[in-house]
Amino acid sequence: CLAYSNLKSPSDAIWFSAPCTGGSSWQSINAARGPETRAKIQVHWDLFKKLWAAFEPIALHAISVGAGVFIEWPRACRYWKDNRVSTFLTNHGFQFADFDGCMYGLTAPGGREIGKPINKPWRVACVNSSLPDRLCLKCDHTHEHAPCAGGLTKGTQGYTCEIGMIVHDSFRHDVSCRT
Repeated sequence: CLAYSNLKSPSDAIWFSAPCTGGSSWQSINAARGPETRAKIQVHWDLFKKLWAAFEPIALHAISVGAGVFIEWPRACRYWKDNRVSTFLTNHGFQFADFDGCMYGLTAPGGREIGKPINKPWRVACVNSSLPDRLCLKCDHTHEHAPCAGGLTKGTQGYTCEIGMIVHDSFRHDVSCRT
């Protein structure tokens, strides 16, 4: 597998950010809509399980060579509580970088709320990384928020430039400390 052959040392990393739709806290409400909706939710969970099953052995290999391993979902995503995920994180000493998007430039891209900060509560579980010390700001409540819901949700699935820069700076720091 290409992933195994490219993860060779502490200078490498893997980032897992699977779709979080099935694990959304809204799915409890959506499930009440009936069997068709519950079947759609199950499709999302089935995809998550397949992706996790493919990711876990690659992550084990990455950990064995000292590479950074990162897993990202919203903090309230139910996938964090899935037994496979929680056991894996505990067994391998993962730490959490918990942060809110509004503190890192996440704003509504359009509509009536354009430019308003969005308080998306994110979590990145990581091992072999200083990220939890660098990406940790939570909302300071000094601003109004656009909702992280409805039509604005899709726009929150990407990272801001500020988040990307912090992740890369953290990785650069970690590699320089380990090599």
